[in-house]
Amino acid sequence: MKKTLLFSILFLGVFVVNAQLDIKPGMKQVNAGVGASTIGIPIYLGADYCILPDVTVGAETSFRIYSDNWGMAKYNHSIIAFVANGNYHFNTLLNLPDIWDVYAGVNSGFYLWTSDASYFGSNGTGLGVGSQVGGRYILNDQFSLNAETMFSTAASAFKFGITYKLP
Repeated sequence: MKKTLLFSILFLGVFVVNAQLDIKPGMKQVNAGVGASTIGIPIYLGADYCILPDVTVGAETSFRIYSDNWGMAKYNHSIIAFVANGNYHFNTLLNLPDIWDVYAGVNSGFYLWTSDASYFGSNGTGLGVGSQVGGRYILNDQFSLNAETMFSTAASAFKFGITYKLP
């Protein structure tokens, strides 16, 4: 256990050298990861683009499958989401250290929900609006670890993954 902890600290230490993220117009980054939600385990891929100092807009798609039981029957569902978002990054306002990126914003998207043909309930396909709060731990000039909590009219989720800042 001690060796694993020591290795992890040293590994992260190598990547944290000269780590910073400038939220300036023209900055582009992609995000990918997994999560946990009120309806299934989402796998997501998204991108952000900085339009103003400390302000980004982005798009994300996610996919999840899950099953539920109603009496003796088991039903399978899948959801594909297409979401647009806008975020304000609080680094400058709060004078945060360069290795952190903390943000909050709003989102809106379309959720395509499919279920077994014999499923008799509502499937929830349609529009959703919501908000998110998240952050990144900057490992180096290109990579960050990210975590985000999202609340929407369609689903709530916690997700985590990796961010790659494009050159």
